[in-house]
Amino acid sequence: MPQLSNTRHETFARAVAEGKSQTQAYIYAGYSENGAGANAARLIANDSIRQRILEITETIKIETEAEQKDASIGVFKELDKLIRGATGLGQYYAVYRAVALKAKLKGLL
Repeated sequence: MPQLSNTRHETFARAVAEGKSQTQAYIYAGYSENGAGANAARLIANDSIRQRILEITETIKIETEAEQKDASIGVFKELDKLIRGATGLGQYYAVYRAVALKAKLKGLL
């Protein structure tokens, strides 16, 4: 679904998807604070806005998962370097701790 043609509706949908309350999102989108709660509920009832919120939420979820995967790859590479270095120095307790941490991060422990 493309962006909503109404800029305020799009801003509202993005704000809700990013975690603001409906009322906060309504005000953030540039609407008046007067009656914000009731009017925000009216906007949420709009099918196109609800669909847009779901779409944005899914996109955020996918991006977050990708960022977490990239971060975990970096952590595992650093732990692998630590393991190699500690092994070369005979620091087997450090090797043990690094291997245990990798196993814990992978959900094995």
